[in-house]
Amino acid sequence: MKALASLPGILRSALALAALSPAWAAGGIHARTEPGGLVVISNVAPAVPDMVEPGTPRVRPRRAAPAIAPASFPRVSGDEQRARDADRRGILQEELAAEQRALDDAQGRGEASDRLRRHQLNIDALQRELMSVR
Repeated sequence: MKALASLPGILRSALALAALSPAWAAGGIHARTEPGGLVVISNVAPAVPDMVEPGTPRVRPRRAAPAIAPASFPRVSGDEQRARDADRRGILQEELAAEQRALDDAQGRGEASDRLRRHQLNIDALQRELMSVR
């Protein structure tokens, strides 16, 4: 045992893999990744069906049907929703214009790059939000 401990780490790893390879090829060694990311190597097949061997394709569960809102859930008419969406778009466009002006002013004053980056990130976020408005 002392002789094995004195071998370099890479050589020990190679010997361990060589010792395991016949069992692995025969299907006696199972590897699985647990939810926390821990890889478990065992001679016992995983009992939980969700834990599969690496390389095995996972089948995604079907999505549940969307929940139906109860009758008491408040509803908004289509016209009112369109008006709300238009208001939202207008507010976002105003914020985008103000943030663009703030970026231009900051560039003109030669402010630090972190402030310029923050303005640019805000502009990018507002543009993404505007794309999602109906």
